[in-house]
Amino acid sequence: MSKKVTKYTNIILLLLISILPTIIICIWFFHVDKETTVDLTVTSLYTVGKEQEKEIELWFDKIIYDMNFLKEIDCVKNFEQEKLDSIIEYTKLNRDIYKEIIILDKEANIVYGYNYNNQNFKDKKGVKEALAGNIHVSDVMFISNDTFIEAVFPIYNNNLVVGVIYSKINASSLNEIMEFSRLMDESTESYIVDEEGRFITNSRFIPDAVGKKEIDIKNIKLNIDYSNKVPYIDYRGVLVYGIYFDLPYNNWTLIIEEGADSVNKNNSKIIRMGEMLSALEVILVGIFQMVLRNKSKIIKNEDSED
Repeated sequence: MSKKVTKYTNIILLLLISILPTIIICIWFFHVDKETTVDLTVTSLYTVGKEQEKEIELWFDKIIYDMNFLKEIDCVKNFEQEKLDSIIEYTKLNRDIYKEIIILDKEANIVYGYNYNNQNFKDKKGVKEALAGNIHVSDVMFISNDTFIEAVFPIYNNNLVVGVIYSKINASSLNEIMEFSRLMDESTESYIVDEEGRFITNSRFIPDAVGKKEIDIKNIKLNIDYSNKVPYIDYRGVLVYGIYFDLPYNNWTLIIEEGADSVNKNNSKIIRMGEMLSALEVILVGIFQMVLRNKSKIIKNEDSED
């Protein structure tokens, strides 16, 4: 009786061990089917892009903070020229994005700063808006391979606008935020374009794209809005998956993309792993079947001897 129990126990144990690879493969491919590589890619692009969007907002918030801080200082409100130099220079040294910071009175005359380019501040749209009590941030300006924006803030004294703070800001530092996405994959890049689709930040693949290269921003947004899990052709003519974020600054757009070929390669790796597991299953099942047959023969011989 004990030999029969042992016989059936061995058979059940061997059957369980032989089907274990099949169970593992089923669980694995169920997981892959439920959360495909494309899904993971799009999720990763969104996560990284969202962090970059926050960093861009922080970049602008710091400018707003600096300008609001300056305009509340008494020596700025009272145009005390002997004290302005140390305050302004400290601000410029603390953040090297400021190419120029100029203080103007309500007639748009320079109280502090240097008019290197002989600008006519009286006719500047931003200065007029600031003298009317509004904050102005200009469209991006492309100068050589650099990008600049102008930010103009009203200066109040006793609730009256007495002048403005004009700042010219180098936006090239935004490239540092864009470089983070390159850690994802060699085909991944993120960049910022203006309303017309011109590059504000560097392209990973095309040198000197800033201010020169344009993308079809409307078509890209249309493709992504239709389905971000369907690849589209980028500005290089390459199939990519992408996500975009509308930025609240003069209709700028942040775009982050990854090459479709790279995503397909990841899928191929998963499929090859599945094939290897399937082959392993066949080998193991074959081995255990041989063991099972040998075990059965031994048990039969023992029974016949009894």
